[in-house]
Amino acid sequence: MQVTALYSFPGRLYSLVQAMKSSGTQVDSMRKLCVGGGPVNEALARHVLDAFPKLRNLRNLYGLVECGGLLTSPGLSEINCVDVGFPTPNVELKPSFGLSGAGLHNFPIGAAAIINFIITIAVD
Repeated sequence: MQVTALYSFPGRLYSLVQAMKSSGTQVDSMRKLCVGGGPVNEALARHVLDAFPKLRNLRNLYGLVECGGLLTSPGLSEINCVDVGFPTPNVELKPSFGLSGAGLHNFPIGAAAIINFIITIAVD
């Protein structure tokens, strides 16, 4: 059996590639890898590319990963772990700050903030 696609969390993915590295295993069949549940740092991305040398698509997704509800996704043919991409169909994201919900135009440049997103999902 050859694995061509995988969805994982950063911690689980790190454990997988470390085990592969210690055993000298590479998976040449892997083409697409999506990561959710946290950011992918540069070190993890390098380990992933070493473990899966023919990888064509490495994407960091944003959303309610606990239940599989993705809110954003990068392009299909990318190796990119920094940009979480564009909103998925029927999703609108609006950044807000703190509990007040103040928009970008009401917040001073350079000030520290907790950024939240107001999420609107269209339901047919």
